[in-house]
Amino acid sequence: VGIGYDSPTVKLHVREAASGFSGTYDNRYHVIVEDDAEAYVGFYVPDNGYAGVRFNDTTGLEGVIDYYFNDDAMHFHSTGTHIFKTAGTERFRINSTGGVSLGNNPTVHADYILHIEDTGETNVKVEGSTSTLGARISLQNNDTTANAYSQYAFNDAGGQSTSAIKGINTDQTNNYGEMAFLTRNAQGLPPAERMRITKDGHVLFSGLTTQNDPRNAAGITIKSASGGGGVSFQNFGGNGSRNWRIRPDDLVDWGTLEFSVSPTANSATDWPDSLDDTVLTLKPDKNVLVNNGNIEANDNTLSAVSKTASTDTYY
Repeated sequence: VGIGYDSPTVKLHVREAASGFSGTYDNRYHVIVEDDAEAYVGFYVPDNGYAGVRFNDTTGLEGVIDYYFNDDAMHFHSTGTHIFKTAGTERFRINSTGGVSLGNNPTVHADYILHIEDTGETNVKVEGSTSTLGARISLQNNDTTANAYSQYAFNDAGGQSTSAIKGINTDQTNNYGEMAFLTRNAQGLPPAERMRITKDGHVLFSGLTTQNDPRNAAGITIKSASGGGGVSFQNFGGNGSRNWRIRPDDLVDWGTLEFSVSPTANSATDWPDSLDDTVLTLKPDKNVLVNNGNIEANDNTLSAVSKTASTDTYY
């Protein structure tokens, strides 16, 4: 049937004016609406009505595009997946379980609601414009248990997490929180906590999760361990500079705090590793030991030094 067109090749061809198309009309389109400027299909219903398009196969209804006039909402429905393409390439997909993927990879892991992926560098930008906070990404855990947390995880190519940043809700009543940084050093084990910033700004290293020093409310705590826990200073790389280390329980004995220096200058790999490299030791009996070398002082300092009752002790 042709309306405004006397040579229809499909079931219904409605022509208001010739569009200028010079090819062969696709006979898969059983209905064609044609004009030289604008062509629409309109639905007119009462204010509380509905209008749409239905898609059916031999088993029944499979897809719907509807407009609900009572609440002015557009509804899209299918029994499977919604796929959106531009330039012939998939850009956006909603699968049948509600998982969403953006980019050119349609795979959405079962544990994720949103998957963003591209073949090259993938960038996501959140932009705002105010005189104060311009943009924000919020992670919220609705569980009210103390120490419930949210986190950013960083994965390798196999999808295994290698490191993470964790935000911990330590006190839900007072809205206190702490920040933890995790890394992974063993296959088959999750990333372990390496650093934490407490609610008061204290920084904990080496796996510590609680601030235990009551006299150091907002400082730094490093946990001593059999594998080592201290502060290292790597040399400049020239001019005779050396590697230094400050660490408890290192080369001298347990319970000590030791200062040591590398035997080689300008080396990034040569570090103190023997008792001969120890410069100074603070002992648990509160004595100070100069392990190797001498105490040097200028004349002004020496003039202020006096003996105690013991000939071996000066102050």
